[in-house]
Amino acid sequence: AAVSASLATTAERVRAGSSGSRPTDYENISTGSLWYNTNTLALEAFTGVSGFEWQPIGSASISQPIIPSYDIEYLVVAGGGGGAGTYVGAGGGAGGLRTSYGSTSGGGASAESNFTVTTSVVYSITVGAGGAGGPVPGSNGEGSTGTSGNDSSVQGTGITTVTSIAGGGGGAYNGGSGLTGGSGGGGAHNTNTDNGGDGTSGQGYDGGRGYSSPPYSGGGGGAAAVGGSASAGSTDGGNGLAVNILSTSNATTSTVGEVNSSNVYFAGGGAGANYVGASPNTTGTGGLGGGGDQSTSYGQGDDGAANSGGGGAASERGSTGDTKYAGGAGGSGVVILRVPTSNYSGTYTGSSVDVYTESSDTVIIFKSSGTYTA
Repeated sequence: AAVSASLATTAERVRAGSSGSRPTDYENISTGSLWYNTNTLALEAFTGVSGFEWQPIGSASISQPIIPSYDIEYLVVAGGGGGAGTYVGAGGGAGGLRTSYGSTSGGGASAESNFTVTTSVVYSITVGAGGAGGPVPGSNGEGSTGTSGNDSSVQGTGITTVTSIAGGGGGAYNGGSGLTGGSGGGGAHNTNTDNGGDGTSGQGYDGGRGYSSPPYSGGGGGAAAVGGSASAGSTDGGNGLAVNILSTSNATTSTVGEVNSSNVYFAGGGAGANYVGASPNTTGTGGLGGGGDQSTSYGQGDDGAANSGGGGAASERGSTGDTKYAGGAGGSGVVILRVPTSNYSGTYTGSSVDVYTESSDTVIIFKSSGTYTA
């Protein structure tokens, strides 16, 4: 039986249920007992069997209960493009970068609005893999174009899906321009000018151009800068963007992005290669944010850094004979959510997920695809 509100001392001061489940044993119900009606969303008082029995106290102004919601900051980085294989290949473009965290002035990306998520809704996280480097060319081949990476995204009921576009593969000698992407792949050295691939507005920049003279190939574009252009004698990848959605110490522990000074950079372009007999015979450097280096004058280009969206570096033939090498692979992407700790549910899936508490927030790092339940 319901308990009189004036005498109750237990948690049963107010009971709840449908209209049909209210107590009917009127001899044991005191006038003033309270009932929350889940059909009408109104509080009711028992006024006695001689009156109206259960009388609403006011009326509900909504048709259904309010479901709590809260804001989440995010960083979504796609997989980087692969660098071209031998010969005089171009660097892979960085994966596209989208974020709602802080100021991103000067970069290809601009800060967007936070997600407003609904409690108990499951949100899907996709982390894109990096693209393969261009394969070792055949006996008569002079180069091979790098493969573009894969998209990363966050989607779920009530939010606009955020998708970051994969980085473009680097162009190959005699194979044309770099591929388009979040950031574009570099254009290769050729008898004609080869353009870098186009980047995606709001996510990254174009790849650098390749030229026949000097015999250099362009670097892949990054989230904050165009790839190095052969016309300027540069094969460097374009720099990525500093997004400090997590601390430098936690980024280091989780091997996420590239830490430089007090910042964490993401989505740097891969370096292009130069002709083995070029003078000066310089080496290309990947862009800040995980771009792969062409660390030696000859040989294999480095992969883009995992969990950063960096582009892979191109490869050049060996210093003796005509040894051929595959291009460096693009680095995998990453998705990072920053949630107020007071709202954090603790419910997520994924084979590689790291969680940290920073100030009043919880940072969830998805290095593999998974889900988060708000």
